[in-house]
Amino acid sequence: MTSNLGHLVPLRRVGDGQLRQWEIAAAERGRTEPEAWPTYSCYLADSGEEVWVWTDATTWCPLARYDNHFTAICPRTPMVTSAETGASIADIAGTFSRWHLNAYFPLVDRSIAAAAVIAGLMTWQRRGNPTIQWAGRDESMYERALSRGTSQVARKRRRLEDGQYRIVGKQHGRFAAERMLAVDRHSWKAAYGQSMEQRGSQAALYSMLLSSGHATASFVEFNGDPIAFRLDMVVGDTVSCLKWSYDERHARVSPGQYLLTIGLDMDWGGADLRVIDLHGGPDNLKRLVQSEIEDRFDLWVGDSDAGEQLRADRLQLDDGVALTTESGRGLRHAY
Repeated sequence: MTSNLGHLVPLRRVGDGQLRQWEIAAAERGRTEPEAWPTYSCYLADSGEEVWVWTDATTWCPLARYDNHFTAICPRTPMVTSAETGASIADIAGTFSRWHLNAYFPLVDRSIAAAAVIAGLMTWQRRGNPTIQWAGRDESMYERALSRGTSQVARKRRRLEDGQYRIVGKQHGRFAAERMLAVDRHSWKAAYGQSMEQRGSQAALYSMLLSSGHATASFVEFNGDPIAFRLDMVVGDTVSCLKWSYDERHARVSPGQYLLTIGLDMDWGGADLRVIDLHGGPDNLKRLVQSEIEDRFDLWVGDSDAGEQLRADRLQLDDGVALTTESGRGLRHAY
């Protein structure tokens, strides 16, 4: 698929030279999202997704192709450009419009959304993305959680540390991937159809990132068996916490809280980092440690009825999660 402004090609047809140029551009532009780099798209394709790339040789925008639309893979700024004058979101969206194709750009930042509004794209706001400003912090994550939470924060830590639990940080390899999936199978997510193995390519993608060493997993163990994990990926000066989950049978000790407080302090306390990206919408656990919340928006180009249905579905989910969080209940109650 070709236009005078760019072309859309399967990832498998993007040559090694172009992949290298894409990688150089991501480095030069200081992109810290794992999804902005070609390695991530290659693993996503290997996991079973149909990955395409919009490119004009100076800009790369990876997308996954589904039945009735393409979905941009990278949040915040969905394209990587090698120059200040690289293609804009209007250029990319215009190409899809001319081809009468549907395209969805989820979770972009405010500047991309503003440009999309000017270009006439359907745009709506999503729940924000919590981050921790790691550089210059003057307290540990556990201290921050203590100051924001109730007495339950300290009580749950004591309950865990007084039991036969321990934390094991920054593991990778195939065995770590197997342990991650074993935890997820016993999580509340599995009971609600939301585990990695129940959500398309997620299990394969994150297992490959972990097996290859591009990502690491920290575990809470009970008698040597994993009962919770946090999956991290470091790019530049940013850690992205891509996933975490826990075995529901150990919920009373709140291992997720432990991994986001003691675990983050242990794994990254001495690292020269700027940000820890908590990679998802706000919830009661993230509120204990977050520094700020970034605005996020979704964009749509193509059939207006399909776009309105997608918008309604996403906003309904966001509203349900927000109500659940505000009531003090766990995320499971939103599904």
